[in-house]
Amino acid sequence: MDVAKSPRLVKRRAALAAMAGGAFIAPDRVRAEPSAPFDERFRDLIKAARAEGEVTWYQGSLEAAGRDFSVMFQKRFGVKVNHVFGIGSPAFERFRAEARAGKTVGDVFNATDAILMYQLMKEGLIADYRTASVDDFPDGWTMRVGGGIAYPTSRTQMVFMWNTQSVTPEKAKLLRQWKGLLDPSFGDGRMGLGDATRSGGVYAAYHYLLRANPQQYGLPFLRGIAAQKPVLFAAHTEMGAQIASGALDVGVTFDPVSLQQYELGAPIGFAFPDPTPAVLLMTGVAKTAPHPSAARLLMEYTTSAEGMVEWGKLYRAGLGRPALDAKIVQRVVREPWFAPPPTNYVITDAEAAARDHDAVIKEWSSVFKP
Repeated sequence: MDVAKSPRLVKRRAALAAMAGGAFIAPDRVRAEPSAPFDERFRDLIKAARAEGEVTWYQGSLEAAGRDFSVMFQKRFGVKVNHVFGIGSPAFERFRAEARAGKTVGDVFNATDAILMYQLMKEGLIADYRTASVDDFPDGWTMRVGGGIAYPTSRTQMVFMWNTQSVTPEKAKLLRQWKGLLDPSFGDGRMGLGDATRSGGVYAAYHYLLRANPQQYGLPFLRGIAAQKPVLFAAHTEMGAQIASGALDVGVTFDPVSLQQYELGAPIGFAFPDPTPAVLLMTGVAKTAPHPSAARLLMEYTTSAEGMVEWGKLYRAGLGRPALDAKIVQRVVREPWFAPPPTNYVITDAEAAARDHDAVIKEWSSVFKP
């Protein structure tokens, strides 16, 4: 979907974000694509990958999309993809334990929480593999730490999702601003919320509320949300299903979840708050990948324009190269309630965000899990 260009933001707001390790941006980098087809440019790498025969991909966002992309990649290049789906800390711990023991299984690791990728990179577990598309990402969006590099192969954007049969259009308009969540009609357990202790993807939102803009939000705002008695979820797909069924009226979730329910024909709408926290889903090649050529081929393809668009057709949300978003046809843009994100808030300083991580989660827990 298209991302609107950000309005010029006041210096104070930008300074607050910079000090917190984030940035308010709506990137738009466009570079001419190579004229030669992908297969021609990477003929030797494809040959080497086929000789290895397989690649293991630890993938953590939308299991069905990852499974379908694996099948497509295998048909496309003749390389078997061992697709291992896992989200958050359990997948991270598994990959790290295997790598630390010198028994790496995953060739390519995809993290839904950039802080987890940062920790792997600090330990030197991610390779310094520069793809041909390395310069096509917005400034600050690739992660270069510990002698390695990771790429944002996609991004999730926070949305306020509602059931259109339970929430009136007038009330839905409130959900374009963060403080709209405090409306009494969304209280008494009618709201879903991601559990920050179990859902790593929500960290960017609480980093914004507690570190980038504490003057406007901070702990008082979180206490206001807690007073609404929200239902906490580790799995956002479950939250989306409950909103779609009418068990909940509204929820703070991610655009892939909302789009999935929308495409299923569920009576839902969603809005991007201002600003919209965007989580970069980072992917990197394991430094000790058992199938290095196949790992590099998967990395080259998923960061290329062709491969990222193919992924986007399945993922149906923001891509790691925003200039390619327009290539993904979205029915939802024709809905009267739809509007693109006014501004993205993206954590661009992984070190600062990692330093704040435990304190932010502790503050969140003091409010929602006292």
